[in-house]
Amino acid sequence: MSNMLGIIQLLGRLPETTWGVVFDLLTKLIGEEGEKWFRELTKFLRKETCWVIGRLSNPHLRQIVTGLLRATTGQRTLAKMKNLFTGGLDSDFTNWGTNVAGPATTEAPFEVYEMIKNGTFAQIFGGFGVDLKKLCWSQDQIITFVEDHSDLLHPQEWATFFLFSVKFDEGTENEREEFFVARLDRRDDGRLEARVRRLSDDDVWSTEDRRRVVIPQRSL
Repeated sequence: MSNMLGIIQLLGRLPETTWGVVFDLLTKLIGEEGEKWFRELTKFLRKETCWVIGRLSNPHLRQIVTGLLRATTGQRTLAKMKNLFTGGLDSDFTNWGTNVAGPATTEAPFEVYEMIKNGTFAQIFGGFGVDLKKLCWSQDQIITFVEDHSDLLHPQEWATFFLFSVKFDEGTENEREEFFVARLDRRDDGRLEARVRRLSDDDVWSTEDRRRVVIPQRSL
């Protein structure tokens, strides 16, 4: 009983800013995967390898920063964001049928890279060596990134790339999924422009001016 009282007293001394994280951890420890969380937490306290998010290597890219994207409803699409992309919005977002909402998403860690080797979109995104679906954002997440982290877009009128996919004829025998790349540029007047390309586009992108790529952070 005295030990429990001591624990409660320690918890009461924690700064309010930590309460959310501590509550989340306690919830995990008493949940269905509590044993797994306890095991990994024990490793962490011993400074042993545990649940670590690793960086994906890619010969075309070099990581420059990481961050956290807030949760989204998934309902917004790039084709409808003229008020955000006042420097120009590519009509092909609509012409190519990408105006399709996605599912709601939780908070998601992200990684921002800059190009260090020339390549096509297929080479750039394929260079991670993982299923391309794992590198895709929902369109609402791309919009949210621009709203919250526009300072991480390329600062000098050069592109920042985001991979996303759209399912066509979903639920039918003709169902298919296509991959697209949202190309976001900051114009010289500071306004943002959004264009869309297909992943299969065979243009070779130069490392000139270190164009950027943003992907979801993944466990190795």
